[in-house]
Amino acid sequence: MLDVDRHAEMLSRDLVSGQYRPSVGRCFRIEDPKPRWIYALPFRDRVAQHLLIAQTLGAVERGMAPQSYACRVGRGTHRCLRRAVELSRRRRFELRVDVQKFFASIDHAIVRRQLDRTTPVEWRWLRDRFIDAELPAGVGPGER
Repeated sequence: MLDVDRHAEMLSRDLVSGQYRPSVGRCFRIEDPKPRWIYALPFRDRVAQHLLIAQTLGAVERGMAPQSYACRVGRGTHRCLRRAVELSRRRRFELRVDVQKFFASIDHAIVRRQLDRTTPVEWRWLRDRFIDAELPAGVGPGER
């Protein structure tokens, strides 16, 4: 039995009191399209993360490039593929870039300053909990 009501009430209580802390989550390796580590949040933390996103996404989206498709309403995979086909027909060259360990190397102070413009003051504590969350083994600058 999942006991959804009890879990939702506990999460709500932790969020209202400011006692919420993200769990460590799990890390697993995939090989396609290239070898890399994936970090997966537990379901409880994904619910809290979606709450934060709901409070900030509108302001964040105003500054996003029109070619950004991930996690945006009305901008799913199919729309992204159609746009990629359009652009490939008009442009002869493309630049493929893969910045290794990009997220693990981001300076948290810079991220906070950038997100201060789009995160309401009352939600910054939750944003900071996610930014500073403990990562599982295999994720971060010392990635295996």
